[in-house]
Amino acid sequence: MQWSRDALEKRINEPAAATATPGPTIRAVVPARRHDPVRPSDPRPSDPQLVTSTAREVKPSANELIVAAANSPKARTRALGVKVAGLLGDLSQRLETEEREQAAQAAEKTANAKRLKRIEELEAELKKLRSKTRSTKTAPPLGAPAPEVRKWAKGQGIECPDYGKIPNTVRDAYDAAHVAA
Repeated sequence: MQWSRDALEKRINEPAAATATPGPTIRAVVPARRHDPVRPSDPRPSDPQLVTSTAREVKPSANELIVAAANSPKARTRALGVKVAGLLGDLSQRLETEEREQAAQAAEKTANAKRLKRIEELEAELKKLRSKTRSTKTAPPLGAPAPEVRKWAKGQGIECPDYGKIPNTVRDAYDAAHVAA
């Protein structure tokens, strides 16, 4: 803990960077900490320590800079202020447009999610309805297979077509002959 406090005090007490203009110096008396037996080099608890710090310079806002440029006696500075004001206006409009586009995209995404949910619900309903309806396929013929019936009919001398549907009279005769047998 002591090393972090020392590092902080050292950083505060360092002179300001060459690029920054030093502001007013703030001086404060910080009471010393209690004595830590692990670090015997610490000052006694009763010794106050002087801490100095420089206040940071506050940068003016863009609006303040534009106003200052407009009031400048130099034409180049005024022109630059007008240019910056125009660029800030363009930037502001562009950001507003992007916000509107993002809001529209979010609304469209929400609407699409609702549509997708509705489509899924309709598909589930359709699946239920399809599972309840009967198949449109024809039922398999009852009785013996057609080639067997044709062969029997030929053997009995009964007229039966070689292809297509077997007439009901032929099938009935086949069924009657084989039930009795």
